[in-house]
Amino acid sequence: MTGQYLPGIATWIPIQDSLGRPLDHRDAPLHLITHRSMVQTKSRTISNYWLTDIQPENFIEMSLADARRLGLRDGDEAYVLSTSNPDAQWDLGHGQTRPLRGRVRITSRIRPGVISFELGWGHWAYGASPQVIDGQPAPADFRRSRGIHANAAMDVDPYLRSPLSDVVGGSVVFYDTKVYVVKA
Repeated sequence: MTGQYLPGIATWIPIQDSLGRPLDHRDAPLHLITHRSMVQTKSRTISNYWLTDIQPENFIEMSLADARRLGLRDGDEAYVLSTSNPDAQWDLGHGQTRPLRGRVRITSRIRPGVISFELGWGHWAYGASPQVIDGQPAPADFRRSRGIHANAAMDVDPYLRSPLSDVVGGSVVFYDTKVYVVKA
C-alpha cells in the first residue's frame, strides 16, 4: 500500500503495517501461533461429542521455562493479551464480550518465547450460548464453549483496522503477533 516497489530478489522484510510502519509490540515477550489437532480440525467439529469426549478443551501451550518465568503451573487459568487487545476480550457486539482465558499446558513441544493454542475450541455461538429459534428457547451446551480461541489477540493493522497482512503476499499474518500471558 505504500506504492514502493518490492525487492526483485528474496529478501527479509520486517513485520510492518500496511503503510510500512514497524509494529509496536511494547516488549510483549511471547510469539502467538496456532495449530490443529486430529481431534478438532475445523470450527464445526466441536459438535462431534465423540471427539469432545476424547479431548474436552484446548490449552494455552507453553514451554516450562516461560511458565516458570511467568509463575504459571500446568492447569492454571491465564489470559492472552496484546497491544491490539489489551483487555483480553473478544468483542462479540451488542455489548457482549468473551474473555481470552484458557488453561495452561506446559510442554516440551514448544520452544521458549512461543505460545500456541489448538483451533476449534472456545466457541461463543454454534450452540455454545442460549438462543431463541422460531420463538423457542434453545439452551446453551457448555461443551461447545470450553477452551480458548485467541485469534482476537492477534495484531490488527492500525491503518486498515483489520487483521495484519503480509505486505508482500497479502495474506493474513497469523504468526507475527507478540503477546503477554497473565495468570487469571
